[in-house]
Amino acid sequence: EDRTLYEGSNTYALGTASSVYIADPGDYTYFTRVPAANYAFLGSVSVAAVTDLPTPILRLTYDDPTLLGDKNDIPLDGSVTVSGTYTRSTSTVKFGSGSGYYNSGSTNRTELSGVPYSTDANVTFSLWFYKAVNLATGKMDCIFSTSGYSSTNNSFAFYCSDAYGFFCILKNNSGVINGSGTTDTTIPINTWTHLAFCVNTYKLYINGIDTPLNININGTTPTSISTLGTGQDIIIGDTNHTGADYHATMFVDNFEIYNSILTQAEVSKLYNRTRFNIQFTYDGITNLKVTGAETGS
Repeated sequence: EDRTLYEGSNTYALGTASSVYIADPGDYTYFTRVPAANYAFLGSVSVAAVTDLPTPILRLTYDDPTLLGDKNDIPLDGSVTVSGTYTRSTSTVKFGSGSGYYNSGSTNRTELSGVPYSTDANVTFSLWFYKAVNLATGKMDCIFSTSGYSSTNNSFAFYCSDAYGFFCILKNNSGVINGSGTTDTTIPINTWTHLAFCVNTYKLYINGIDTPLNININGTTPTSISTLGTGQDIIIGDTNHTGADYHATMFVDNFEIYNSILTQAEVSKLYNRTRFNIQFTYDGITNLKVTGAETGS
């Protein structure tokens, strides 16, 4: 019995009931073999290839026990090194037959060095974010940050809190710390939320919708981040800023970094593309059924 989904030359392992995330779906014929000698072709789940989005410089799908070990991860050449605690979740997963990433809120964080981001700050961060518990009053969870914040100029940290919603704090080229957050301070609980943050233009998109960071928190309200300091690590789930506990309690899936400022149309396409999710269930030994194909509707 071969419970594998075949997509061109790629394969995806299937369990007895699985969701499969395909990072770059194309015009393939999908098929499986149950048992191994017989092919069951699934041409009805073919989707159009997405060709109008740039290739990310980093993609973490969290579907492999080793971070940066999955066939959909970028890069796989060892140029990015990882430190910190990598805790996979098999219970709270947006995509894939493997897992999401769980940041426990105590000491968990992953830190990635060697990420080749553009120092002109033409960078977009994209991820699926999930909180299972409300934030404690006054608690600020850091979702991601550059390792230089706030000891060096041209660094930033992106947070969520009950007081400021989603917000960003930055240290600019002059060493001044400025920051602002969303008007709606509600942080979604027990649901997956797509976040895309364009660094240079200081734009936040929540579920594909342009959501201004226009409520001042510190200093003056930023309108851009023009430079990112060289050689900084990317931290997921924490910040190196001192003075409080900023470890985030959250789940993350499909964390990506692009070396470009995505337009709203591109973010919308990314949001809808990464929602592509095919549900497969097995009925007995020989029958495989496609129970749903979500393409962003």
